[in-house]
Amino acid sequence: ATLDVEASHFVRCASGGSGGAVRARESNDFFLPLQAAVRLANCSLEACSARGAGGGVSITGGALAVVNSYFVRGRAATVGGAISCEDGSMDVELVWLVENEASGLGGGALYTQRCEASLHNLSALGNAALSGGGGVLLWQGSQQPTVRGWQRGLCGAGPAQFQCPAGFAGPGGFDCEACAAGTFKAHEGAGECEPCPPNSDALPAAP
Repeated sequence: ATLDVEASHFVRCASGGSGGAVRARESNDFFLPLQAAVRLANCSLEACSARGAGGGVSITGGALAVVNSYFVRGRAATVGGAISCEDGSMDVELVWLVENEASGLGGGALYTQRCEASLHNLSALGNAALSGGGGVLLWQGSQQPTVRGWQRGLCGAGPAQFQCPAGFAGPGGFDCEACAAGTFKAHEGAGECEPCPPNSDALPAAP
């Protein structure tokens, strides 16, 4: 099974298990084997939470690819405030990790366990963990992640590259709010929500 998500905005998603926004698990069932592959591109995940692992994304035994995306204020009760990868692989490139938190074993932003991980051109700011991982990355098992171009703070005007998507108002970057019921914004970028035309209506983009 393959999940391909592009140019999407997840706000205040929550899971009673793992993966506040996205959860994928590979199955080795003899009668119905399932290979999980997930790709996120040009996405933002804000204030997503999980009572298990991976406040934003959790993958077990599959392949995860994340490019040009940001994870802000994710929360995991166990490990990986933004992303958790176990017994699989992940390729993370050009990603911003801001104020994510893990309350369990560690990995405030990223957690890998027996996961073949390649991390490059990442920026991290204000991530925290109750235990190990330095508040950013915790890895366990024999597969040590390949890390290239790690930044401890946000570099340049990176967050400004992310524009508020349609349905969200604000100046951009990390400051976007969902349009209220009865209002809309049809374009990406800075701007305010406008009242819906006569004889039309809109539901809020997020609770």
